Amino acid sequence: MLGYPATDRTYKTSTQIHIITYTHNSS
Repeated sequence: MLGYPATDRTYKTSTQIHIITYTHNSS
């Protein structure tokens, strides 16, 4: 249960990085 927030945070961070990379690549 304690590891869930960490996993969720990592997932959101990875998604954010992916979006930033995609946007930068598109530009």
